[in-house]
Amino acid sequence: MHQTIEKFPLAAIAVSIYVLGFALQWRLDLPLVILAVLGIIVTFTATATVTKSNTSIHYSVVFFLAALLIGIVFSGHLKTSLHYSLPILPAIFIYYLIANYFTKLSQVSLIYLSLSVLTLVISIGLIITSILNSTVNQFIWVKIFSSPIMVVPNDSILFAITAPLSLSLIKTKQNSLIRLVTVASIFFSCVAIVILQSRGAVVAMALALAIFTWRFWTKRSLMILALFVFVLVGVDAVMGFPLAVKFSGLSAGRVPLLVAAWQMFLDQPFLGLGPHTFVLYYPAYGGDSLTPWVHNLYFETLAEQGLLGFISLSLLLGFGLQAAWKVSNFNWSLKNKMTYSINETELMVFGLAAFCALIAFCTAAVYELTLLRLWVPVILFLLLGVIFFLTKIQKQQSAIKH
Repeated sequence: MHQTIEKFPLAAIAVSIYVLGFALQWRLDLPLVILAVLGIIVTFTATATVTKSNTSIHYSVVFFLAALLIGIVFSGHLKTSLHYSLPILPAIFIYYLIANYFTKLSQVSLIYLSLSVLTLVISIGLIITSILNSTVNQFIWVKIFSSPIMVVPNDSILFAITAPLSLSLIKTKQNSLIRLVTVASIFFSCVAIVILQSRGAVVAMALALAIFTWRFWTKRSLMILALFVFVLVGVDAVMGFPLAVKFSGLSAGRVPLLVAAWQMFLDQPFLGLGPHTFVLYYPAYGGDSLTPWVHNLYFETLAEQGLLGFISLSLLLGFGLQAAWKVSNFNWSLKNKMTYSINETELMVFGLAAFCALIAFCTAAVYELTLLRLWVPVILFLLLGVIFFLTKIQKQQSAIKH
């Protein structure tokens, strides 16, 4: 039984099911139940992979959690902070499973493919919803579609973050079905982003795809980048250029949010006012009681968790980017390559994809993201788990080489 569990990628299956579950509303959160049950089985039956790896990511995750816990304990609204911090638990559990129980790059492929399928399903669903309800706007389309991770049109930023992961599968996989799914995922997500008129998603996706193309200057990468531009301009033109109009009319509407967040930080610079309490304090700083987040993750963290939280978030993102970039540039001698059990190119491409996805995340955090949104912490810690696992593979191959 133990050997069967060891050989069966139960951790990857658990994470994939949870990710795919984001596509639908569940009366009972069945994907979370499956993640918990399978994760517990893995924990008690499988052997964690122990390798001297990039421990800075592990330490930054622990520091981040400690800072969050301290912020909750000293929050001015303890129950609110605790309640809205609970979604971090499945995110941390996903990181734990990937970092400790993934053993092969094929398991990373499964996670990337699951995210591609999720993006494809949600994109097509939103497109169909917009066609069937053409008399209302994109905010109503999102509500009608009723996905647990689509709250506002800018949640399509998720599509931008997953795009480089899909592109990595296009580059590394020969299976025609996988390539079809990943190309379709990028194509329909581009269409959905234009239909939803999300400037933030456009910027994040353009940056992620551009970096990937620059790093691996191949015909396929260039074709995907060209496809993105073609769909972006073409669909916007068919709709009468509403997205272009939005870009030409940038406003300062979110400046008061940033000013208020900065004032909150100055009032409580060390620990902040408490995680996820911005909406409760905003009226006291001249705002309304209807805006639940700052639309800037960095300012939001300063206001709600002070310097301690901001430093923990910065270390988390910084170490993640550093490790992913290092993996993407990893290279060893091609001599006797057949003696290795993994593919060099696949490791580097997966590392680059994670790097580009994290860049898209960090960019979108400047103008939209918040940890209040369920998918945001899940995607963040999923990427960090993958990056940590890739560094373990990198260390193993370096040991083989020497």
